[in-house]
Amino acid sequence: AVVSTQSTGITYTGAISGDVFVWQEAVLARVINNVHTGPVFSLYTTLKDGLIVSGGKEKTGKCVVKLWDQAMKRSKTFPLEGTGKCVVKALSRVRGSIVLGTSKGDVWTVNERSGHVGVVVQSHGSGEVWGLATHPTQQIAATTASDKTVRLWDVVGAAMEGSVTVKSAGLCADFHPNGSHLAVGCVDGSVLVFSPNLQQVHAIRDTAQQVQVVRFSPDGKYLAVGSDDSSVSLYSVTPVSSSYTRLTVCRGLPGPVLQLDWSNDSKILAVSLSTYDRVYLQCPEGYKTDPVPGIVYHTSTTVLGPNMVGTWPKGSQRFDVNTACVAHGSNVVATGDDNGAVKLFEYPCKVKYAKYKEYYGHSAHVTGVRFTSNDKYLVSTGGEDSCVLVWETDL
Repeated sequence: AVVSTQSTGITYTGAISGDVFVWQEAVLARVINNVHTGPVFSLYTTLKDGLIVSGGKEKTGKCVVKLWDQAMKRSKTFPLEGTGKCVVKALSRVRGSIVLGTSKGDVWTVNERSGHVGVVVQSHGSGEVWGLATHPTQQIAATTASDKTVRLWDVVGAAMEGSVTVKSAGLCADFHPNGSHLAVGCVDGSVLVFSPNLQQVHAIRDTAQQVQVVRFSPDGKYLAVGSDDSSVSLYSVTPVSSSYTRLTVCRGLPGPVLQLDWSNDSKILAVSLSTYDRVYLQCPEGYKTDPVPGIVYHTSTTVLGPNMVGTWPKGSQRFDVNTACVAHGSNVVATGDDNGAVKLFEYPCKVKYAKYKEYYGHSAHVTGVRFTSNDKYLVSTGGEDSCVLVWETDL
C-alpha cells in the first residue's frame, strides 16, 4: 500500500509487518509501528483535509479500518461488525464515509462520525461462479461457487439474503418444486441439501468425481444428479423427513453430464452430455429410451438439440455457448457464452444463425442464466468476474 502527499513530499507505505514507513523524498523519516496486526494492504488520503485511512489483514480475521490525522499519530478505529472474516484490499472516502473493498468481493461504507456500517455490494470471493438456481415461486436466486459458499439473493432488491460456507466448491444448484429444499452439487462429488434458511439437512456422496448438475423432478418425488463420471443417479425424495434414497444409477454414458431436463409428467429425463450427445432416461427405472415426439419438458436448459440450433454463432467451437434457459412463457430462450454475452432468441430456435438481442455486463465467460418464476427478471452468473447480475425483462 502506498499513499503520497505531493505538497509535503511525504510518502507512506504499508508493510507486511503491519507497520507503516514514512518517507521524506527518498529518505526513511520514521516508522509507525503496529498500525494493524497484520499486513497493511491499503492506504488512502485526500488533498482536502489530509486525513489518512488504513486497512489490511488483522490476526483476528476481523475487518478493521482506521482513520488517522495527517501525521499518523492519532487514529480512530472502526471495527466492521457483520462482515465476517475478511481482508481490506481497497479504500476511499466519499462525503463523510469511508468506502472499502474486501478480499471477499464486498464493498462496504463506514460513517466517520457514527461508525455505522452499510453494504454497497456483496458477492462471491475468488474463483468462478457456476451454480445458479431460481426459486419456483419467489423472486429469490441461489448461487454457489469456487469460494466454497452457498448464497441466497433477493432478486428484486439486488441484495444478499444469506450465506453459508461449505467444505467443497459448488458447481450447480436446484430448488425443490415447493421451495422447501435447495440441492447443491460440489466438486468433491457430494450433494448438499439445505432448508430455506440455509441449514444443511442432508448430504449425499455416491461418486468421487464432481457433480455438474442436480435437478428435482416437477412432482418433487425425485432428484437427478449428473456427474463427471458419465453417470446419472436418481434419488427418491421425502422433503418432510429430509430423506434421500438412491433408486438407480445409469452408468456408461458417452461422456460427462452437462444438463438435465425433466418432462412435465416426471417420467422422462433428457440428459445433455459434453460429447454433444443427448440421452433420454425412463424414470424412475433409469433405463435408456427413445425420445418421445411432442413431449413437453418442465425446463429447457440444454444448449443442444434442434430447438437450439440457431443460438450457435458462425465458426463456433464446442463450449462457446455455456448455458441456456427457456422462459416459462416458452417463447424466449436466454443463453450465456464464452464472450461474456447474454443473448435472447425466439424459441424454438431451429434456423441457423438466428437473430438475437445481445447484452454485456460480465467481464468473463457467462456460466449460468435463469429466469425467475414470473419471467420478470433474468439472473446471470460470471466465471472469473465472480459476478451475479440481474436483468429486468419485458416478457
